[in-house]
Amino acid sequence: MRPGTEYRWRDKDGREHTLLPDAGWSYNPGRQPFGPRGDDPGQLDNIVAGQKPWTAYGGLDETLPSQPPPPRLPAAATPEDAADTVRRGVAEAGGVITEDGSFRIPTPPRLPGGDVVITADSVAHIIQKRDQERERLARYIVPALANPAEVWLQAQLGHQGRPVYRRIFVSRFDDLDAAVVVEEIPKSADFTVTFYPADDIGRRRQGYLLYRQEEG
Repeated sequence: MRPGTEYRWRDKDGREHTLLPDAGWSYNPGRQPFGPRGDDPGQLDNIVAGQKPWTAYGGLDETLPSQPPPPRLPAAATPEDAADTVRRGVAEAGGVITEDGSFRIPTPPRLPGGDVVITADSVAHIIQKRDQERERLARYIVPALANPAEVWLQAQLGHQGRPVYRRIFVSRFDDLDAAVVVEEIPKSADFTVTFYPADDIGRRRQGYLLYRQEEG
């Protein structure tokens, strides 16, 4: 028996909700979208606290191994052109088009969970911030998944504070002062690609280490 805390709140439609967290989860997840918990200023907003950090694993270096960069694509003028650019870049880099128009990208053979699927909704998410011209980096997606430095199974906060489990692919390229983080929820095919500063990536390397690139 361990003490727990019951949380009650109302959503914007006036519906009441109750949360009874299991042992070890007794904190207010409703605070997470608005900032880190007060007892751990370094905890990221969307990641469930208390997971094993990379520093607790033996043999992991602070600096991830990098791989050669693929050629960048030209910036697109419209969202439609940007979506086409992403699809073209993924196909040119080795993504396989499936019957429904999605892409299947191979991952390392010994990685649990199998290949990653990129749907049309995922492409729309990648290009939604038009000022960042993310379509130019579409050719980075396949090598980031097929040859990642590390892959983590990580608990993150989903709707109503419920934990969801994502595979987190972490990769570095020689021409970027950043790490490419691909996050995937396998059951829903939710898929995001984010470029984080290299000196900030350590906070995202936590959870269960599923895969580590073999040296050499």
